[in-house]
Amino acid sequence: LLGLSIAFILTVFLRLTERLWDFVWKAKNRGKVLRIKRPVCLLLTVAFVIGIISILLFMVVPEIIRTVGSIAEEMPGYIASVQEKWKVLAEKFRLTSAELPKIELDKDKLVASIIEFAQKGGVSLFTKAFGMTASFFSGIFSLTIGIVFALFVLLQKEKLGAQFTKTMRAFIPEKHVNTILEVAGLSNKVFSNFVRGQLTEAAIIGILCFIGMSIFSFPYAVAISAL
Repeated sequence: LLGLSIAFILTVFLRLTERLWDFVWKAKNRGKVLRIKRPVCLLLTVAFVIGIISILLFMVVPEIIRTVGSIAEEMPGYIASVQEKWKVLAEKFRLTSAELPKIELDKDKLVASIIEFAQKGGVSLFTKAFGMTASFFSGIFSLTIGIVFALFVLLQKEKLGAQFTKTMRAFIPEKHVNTILEVAGLSNKVFSNFVRGQLTEAAIIGILCFIGMSIFSFPYAVAISAL
């Protein structure tokens, strides 16, 4: 399912690449040129998508790093602000510096609570950490297999489509096959238009957001626009 989803999205870009190929090689679109059309166009499509993702990460990640650094630099100011607010609360509830030491903690109970948490929560924490690690590598493995499957489907999509149609006609009445193919074709058209529309809309909104934030000198214009 993951591979088919990736293949469906990549098909949108693959069609555009193949149209550009046909335009460039209009007079020579036969023989060797025709045989290498799909592999080359698929390679260019994958390179284009990876490039777009890399550009977006390049726009967002440095901003996040700068933000973390800015927070670290401002941390002393935040701490001072919290201390000032604590003094206001202390005055409000009449907790003077002389009365504050009277607020004592049961050290034995506190230590016992920490030990109990370590005994019960430590195993749970380890289990969760192990589960998250396993899920991460499982997700990477599934994504890799999905991408490989998607590339295989895109390389042979016409052949696979013809084989699927023949298989249906061998086991399903003709009228039902025609209905399934009609619904599948309409679904493909609708969802392809939806994906193209979403990508176009995202690009337009991102550009307008960047222009607007730049005009008003808002911070993090690039990262927010990319997101």
